[in-house]
Amino acid sequence: MTFFTPLFFIQLVTAFITSVAFAIMQRISKKHLIHVGFCGTITLAIYYTLYFFTSSLFVAAFVSAMATAICAEILARLRHAPTIVFVLPGIVPTVPGGTLYRAMRDLLLQKGADALKYFSETLEVGIGIAGGIVTVPIILGIILDAQAARKKKKADKHS
Repeated sequence: MTFFTPLFFIQLVTAFITSVAFAIMQRISKKHLIHVGFCGTITLAIYYTLYFFTSSLFVAAFVSAMATAICAEILARLRHAPTIVFVLPGIVPTVPGGTLYRAMRDLLLQKGADALKYFSETLEVGIGIAGGIVTVPIILGIILDAQAARKKKKADKHS
């Protein structure tokens, strides 16, 4: 099984379009749309790459969500916009809507084992996304607090 298939590149283009479309629906400024699309494309590329090599939905979702959050933090500072402008549309391509649909369908068709499998996949990806998005600001906050403390200590020492 090869990784770089035409389908992979089509999915990357679709991720860009999906992120931009979601940003338009959320009325995000036009000046940020290209960057939002870039963030969504990076997210999906990392998600599929990690899933291909690790076969772990959680790891793929967690790391790709962390990449989205990092990308959003960088873009927020460069573009002078709130981080959420880039996080929400950037994460949309990895949201497990398809597996949730299949879980609900199988539940209604009384296929309990299949529904449970899809529900667990949905939960695995959802927890990975949430964990990845939350982890980056926490780590960034710790780093920035440590830098501020060092600067304050240095300033107090010189006064």
